[in-house]
Amino acid sequence: MEATERADDELRALLERHPDAVVSAIDAGGLFVPVPPSIPIGEHRVPQARSALDLVIPEDRVKVIDAWASARSSGSGRALVRVAGTSGVLGALHLTDVRAIHGVYMGVLVILEEASAHADGAAVIVSAPPRLVRTRKDEISVIVDVHPDVTAVLGWTPEELIGRRSLELIHPDDHTDAINTWMEVLEKPGATFRRRLRHLHSDGRWVWLEFANTNRLADPSVGAVECDMLDISEEMEALAAVRASEQLFRRLAAALPVGVVQLGADRQVVYANEELFRIFGVDQAAGLECLKDCVINRDALRETVAAALEGADADIELHVERADGSGPRQCMLALRALTSSDGTVTGAVGSVTDITDSARMSAELEHRATYDALTGCMNRSTTMATLERVLVENGQDTAVMFVDLDGFKAVNDVAGHRVGDTLLMAVAERLQRAVRGGDVVGRIGGDEFLVICPRAGGPDGSLALAHRLIGALAEPIFTPDGLRTSSASVGVAWTNRPVDGDDLIAQADTAMYHAKRAGGSRAVLA
Repeated sequence: MEATERADDELRALLERHPDAVVSAIDAGGLFVPVPPSIPIGEHRVPQARSALDLVIPEDRVKVIDAWASARSSGSGRALVRVAGTSGVLGALHLTDVRAIHGVYMGVLVILEEASAHADGAAVIVSAPPRLVRTRKDEISVIVDVHPDVTAVLGWTPEELIGRRSLELIHPDDHTDAINTWMEVLEKPGATFRRRLRHLHSDGRWVWLEFANTNRLADPSVGAVECDMLDISEEMEALAAVRASEQLFRRLAAALPVGVVQLGADRQVVYANEELFRIFGVDQAAGLECLKDCVINRDALRETVAAALEGADADIELHVERADGSGPRQCMLALRALTSSDGTVTGAVGSVTDITDSARMSAELEHRATYDALTGCMNRSTTMATLERVLVENGQDTAVMFVDLDGFKAVNDVAGHRVGDTLLMAVAERLQRAVRGGDVVGRIGGDEFLVICPRAGGPDGSLALAHRLIGALAEPIFTPDGLRTSSASVGVAWTNRPVDGDDLIAQADTAMYHAKRAGGSRAVLA
């Protein structure tokens, strides 16, 4: 009893020495409750907050917890803290156990004198609105008592609520949950049951509250169901915003004409939209894991995923074998890292575009720009560019052969272009078969071909290859009007020093005319 009286004396002395202190009464759970009339607080300010944790900045809450633990174990606790809502104002928080006399713990927050110039900031903690309201209900859920804080939270006065059945104030869509919870409360005295429900505000709004009901009907000192109602509107609004954002993402992903995939930090597929399943030819019922089984270049995919999960933008061309057996596809995957507020990578999101048709079209356009449509040889521009490149890379032993068919104009004039085209295609095929690997055959005119020979083997080797070409063309060719023979005059130009490509071709062209004038079907070295 002596220790109890000493604690009470110390509390009264503290209040007398610091008339500007902020005073609060605290229950055994650490939550603020009304200050008992037995404690003479006079003009001291009483904070409208949930607990002493709300009076300090977040970084100092551990100090408050330590002081609270000390007060519970030894009867008193102290902490030097910075006051919430101020620019670093210091305060001394005193926690005292006076339950034996007043039924509560007491908290006294003293604004230190050296920080008195900033003490006005302490008013912030006094004006903070409460979030917790305590009520009592009888066995049929009629409200029999309610704390005055209810007005700040829900707009109602205690008198407007006492005598009303609590279900009248619950949103109709939540009635089933509310009734089921109430039945559980009645079945298990002493146990606490929590439920999130919407409660009617006096202005007609619905406010999200978390109800904590504890059945103390059998306790003679209580004789009611105690209910703590915590305002969780901000939390529910944040949750609704997250849900709306998630719905937006999924609806947008479903509408996009590309595949969308989300990976977790563990590299597992978290989400894939319907389009990605379609691209990969996978039935959605088969599950997300089946998507990876369709990728052929998996090693490259693993490296790309690893890069994205390290925070880098990562793109890769995927080679996909569709699960439905409809053939391979080419896809482009663009992966981007997802991060938390502190920059930690939490996963990745990517888009998958089927580029099979565009790649095929691009390859086709490139082929058309590179090769002659009739013969399949390189076209004139590509042939000239190739020659310039060869002369730069291997100009020490390069030959070009200007091949001109003998009597081709007469074939076109007499037999027609159909026969002429057949003859040209056959000549091109035979030239390509006769040259060596690395040699290039290009069509540079109607019946004119240019053969580029890197590492030709000197003048003799060049001339020997030219004779091989003439021999290949001497065999009869089957055309729409029957078998025909063909021959060609070949001009050969060889160089072992840097030279302009046009000059080398001009030399070969001149040599070819010498071959023509000599009767054709022969090769002449420039």
